[in-house]
Amino acid sequence: MIKKLSSLRVKLMISVIFIIHFLAYFLIKDRGLMIDENLHYSQIVGFIRQNYALSPGLAMLPGYHFVIAAIAQVVNASSVPAIRAISLLLNLISIPVFYMIARIIDYKSAIIKTVQYSFFPILFPFFALIYTDFLSLTLILIAVYFIFRKKYHPAGIILSLDVLVRQNNLIWLVFLNIYIYLKTYGLVLRGRYLNDHMKNTMTFILGPIIFDIFLMVYHRVSVGEQTLVYATAVVPNNLFIMLFMSLIIFLPVNISLIKKFIVYWRKKIFLLAPLVILFFPFNHYFRVENPYNLNTFFLHNLLFVYFTSGIYQKLIFFVFLILSIMFVRIIKLHRKEDYLLYLFTVIFFIPLWFIDIRYYMIPLTLFMLFRKSQGQSVEIITTAYFILISLVGYYGMYTWKFFI
Repeated sequence: MIKKLSSLRVKLMISVIFIIHFLAYFLIKDRGLMIDENLHYSQIVGFIRQNYALSPGLAMLPGYHFVIAAIAQVVNASSVPAIRAISLLLNLISIPVFYMIARIIDYKSAIIKTVQYSFFPILFPFFALIYTDFLSLTLILIAVYFIFRKKYHPAGIILSLDVLVRQNNLIWLVFLNIYIYLKTYGLVLRGRYLNDHMKNTMTFILGPIIFDIFLMVYHRVSVGEQTLVYATAVVPNNLFIMLFMSLIIFLPVNISLIKKFIVYWRKKIFLLAPLVILFFPFNHYFRVENPYNLNTFFLHNLLFVYFTSGIYQKLIFFVFLILSIMFVRIIKLHRKEDYLLYLFTVIFFIPLWFIDIRYYMIPLTLFMLFRKSQGQSVEIITTAYFILISLVGYYGMYTWKFFI
């Protein structure tokens, strides 16, 4: 009886979430193409018409465009609302997959975390838009589900295919491969363990092979415009912006941890003194260099431009950045191997010159999965807070006042 009731609750939750997303779709389906939708829609329509030439502005491999175009050909559709509907239906798959992973990690918090994922502020507005990022995220979530079910070969195949959607997903393939080893054997390095691990994750090698073929064909990391990726220098500004935004997005969680924050850092206050010196290199490198980031119609650009406009603004941002790092330090994750996410988030952001909020989807989604619940009341408030911010973001995009 209890299992049936629980199953009913889950079905009801997912049904309500889907209905809300469909309502959001019907509000926006006939709106003009938004920002990068123009590029992606044009490429998809080209594939539908059997024109396989790649757009010069396409930075990623066209895996997403082929999938959408193939489905569109089957249903004989090519209009903007139809392509958005196909994209939405694919993106909604990520919600039950997220729930299944969350249930494996922590059964008690699975429902509330799934609602949080469904209305996460940097995800919600993109569910019904023609963007590559959600298919990329969905495939990673499916792979993570297979990993938790110890089905490593299909996980490796899915992650390798995800490189065809966005080539820098190779970093997440490497992350999850190492994650499997740590989850299975811990930090112990032995020949027998490594041999067994390589056999169990043999399909993961397909991703690097795809990436190598890509490099041989294009001789660079980006398919089209090289301005989006700058792989020859350490550019941590995406990481800085994400940490700053995370402090705000997870505000209810951070407020609930204030007592722990004070107790923990009061004993380690001496560690903060060297951070004063770090402000000087931060002041030098934290600046807008990519011309695309000067357009303040985008909220993340507005934030970036404002906080790089003077030394006082940079100092304020630096203080918030340090606070964010300090809060991240005391937020507990479920397993020791989960903390590997932080290292690979840094690695993922290093070559990205272009600042874009959509780059934060994968690391923050994995963070939501791995993060320990702070109690029912805190999680409910966090959920309501997410919904509120998502509505504001959606309103801004719907009315074309700003874009996230």
